[in-house]
Amino acid sequence: MMTAVILGGIMASCRDAYILGYQKSLWFTSYVIPWEIVTPLGKVFLYPPWGFLLWDAHFDSVREARTFLFSGNVRFVLTIAGGVVVFLLMSVWRGKNVHNDDLYGSSAFAKPSEIEKSGLLQKKGVVIGKISMPVWTSLNPWKQTKILRHDGPEHILMFAPTRSGKGVGFVIPTLLEWVGSVVVLDIKDENWKLTSGYRLSQKNRTIRFAPAEKPVDTDWCARWNPLSEIRTEHLIPDIQNIARMIVDPHGEGPKDHWAITAYQLLLGVLLYLFIRNHASIRTIKDPVTGRSPFPYRLSMSGLVKILSDPELTLDDLLKDMLDARTWMTEIDAKVRNAEEKTILLNAVREVSSYARMMMTKAPNELSGIYSTTMTYLDLYRDPVVAANTETSTFRMTDLMEGLPIGKGNRNAPVSLYLHIPDIGRLRPLIRLFFDIMAHRLTEKIEPPGRHKLLWLMDEFPALGRMDSIKEKLPVMAGYGIKAALICQDLSQVEERYGKIDYIAANCHVKVAYASDNLPTLKYLNEMLGKTHTVVTRTNYSGHRWSPLLLHMMTTAAEIPKDLMTIEELRTMKGSLVLMSEMRSIRAEKVRYYTDPLYRSLVMEPPNRKNPGKPVVDRDPEKEGEWSPETGREEPVKETKEEIVSEEEEEILEMEKNEI
Repeated sequence: MMTAVILGGIMASCRDAYILGYQKSLWFTSYVIPWEIVTPLGKVFLYPPWGFLLWDAHFDSVREARTFLFSGNVRFVLTIAGGVVVFLLMSVWRGKNVHNDDLYGSSAFAKPSEIEKSGLLQKKGVVIGKISMPVWTSLNPWKQTKILRHDGPEHILMFAPTRSGKGVGFVIPTLLEWVGSVVVLDIKDENWKLTSGYRLSQKNRTIRFAPAEKPVDTDWCARWNPLSEIRTEHLIPDIQNIARMIVDPHGEGPKDHWAITAYQLLLGVLLYLFIRNHASIRTIKDPVTGRSPFPYRLSMSGLVKILSDPELTLDDLLKDMLDARTWMTEIDAKVRNAEEKTILLNAVREVSSYARMMMTKAPNELSGIYSTTMTYLDLYRDPVVAANTETSTFRMTDLMEGLPIGKGNRNAPVSLYLHIPDIGRLRPLIRLFFDIMAHRLTEKIEPPGRHKLLWLMDEFPALGRMDSIKEKLPVMAGYGIKAALICQDLSQVEERYGKIDYIAANCHVKVAYASDNLPTLKYLNEMLGKTHTVVTRTNYSGHRWSPLLLHMMTTAAEIPKDLMTIEELRTMKGSLVLMSEMRSIRAEKVRYYTDPLYRSLVMEPPNRKNPGKPVVDRDPEKEGEWSPETGREEPVKETKEEIVSEEEEEILEMEKNEI
């Protein structure tokens, strides 16, 4: 800046002196003798920067001189102004080169424009939150609440502690919006009560599998026999998968010799049951009991009965299994399909092989194997569970291929609610269900026409380690299956599956609520990344005995900063949405009971008095886009009776206490 002032003064003085012919009288007026510089073009005199000011004051009384000297002042001012501009431009340029936004991190939350481009503002999908978007309309000139929905093939992983609102804000809104098939783990039965009526009205085949409740003969009460999923063409692998899950009821893996040998005994008995229940073999008189047809059905209760029937000892059963080769002639004569005949004949040989393996065991060892096997089958001694697993009202493939509903729709999406109140006791059955489902629905890619399936698993770590989930998670999206896995915290997952990196890497969308679990908070803190902030420090200095510190020095430095600290994560009111290939989103929680549209969709669930009838189709593409609370058009109809969940009551009570 000072350089610009000096250069401007010299240029103005030299210009005036040049026009005046370098008169010597100018020397005395400026009180300085000019510097003489010889150049190839001639002599040049440099006058001091203050010269033109002194000449202006000295010749102010001369009109012509005043007008002439004014132009020099203008040049001086313009020169200084140009210098100031150059100085500022250089400062900005230098600041940009010194300042590095990415030095410590450039994390930031997504802007509204980024959210609009992300595809999360569509009108169908999994509800993952809501956000206030700035808009300018006559109805709402400031902001508009938009629901965030994810409808891509990517899986979703949610961290939400108990009573945090995951049911009223994630599960229920999603079930009220999802248009394909869905399988939901409904531990408290509130999802069935709040959403099944609406899903049935939208021409979904809505069914409920509650193995701990007495079965009711209705269209919506489902029964499922795991052994009905055994296929002749896949006989050995199907039975191996079922036997493996039976001896691993809690996801800990076979730990000892007894579990491994119990697995071998189950393989032989299951093959024996399957062959004896085959249409061509079932009428053969039982040589052991003398009863005909074969009295033990191909079901879990039938498996328990054949192993615990007091009229049939284990030794007699093994002898009959060993003599299974005597059925070969009957199979060869009655089974016409060549491929099926080959499979059954090979299975007969395997039955005899497993029987011989068991019969070579010492009596005490065989007794231990038998006791271990019966321990794994204790659940199916319950007559209610046995009744619910005796037959099947659906097959696994029906979940995506659809089931008939009424006369006009033979391929309706299926909404299956699994009501498991006592998850500790019923865990073996549900683990078996999900394992068969994961394997069966990812065997081959069917042609277009299959319904997209949402696998909604609340508290999925409570089922124990399921290798089928870990193995199939990377590939199931290609088969039209979208998983939404909900857990309380990071520790709950890692206790079952080890490091969360593998599961998290296959879930490209993560939703997190506030938590008190430190590993979860640290994980989210690292996922959000770091940004930077500028810290200004001021130092004062002066003489030792001076009453005032007259020297002040200010320095500014950039330091790294977490986008959200652990304390901020622990106390946040809303939620976080982390997606691949875009910045994190700071969202708000959805409460279905505060949304007029969601409230209107809550209907009475199917029951004996109200079996449920399909009503008007819901077309998401024709829905409105605005309402004061939700950013969407409010429905015309009103609900006759609001069904309130336990979680909703607790949250409302907490909100009243806060007020």
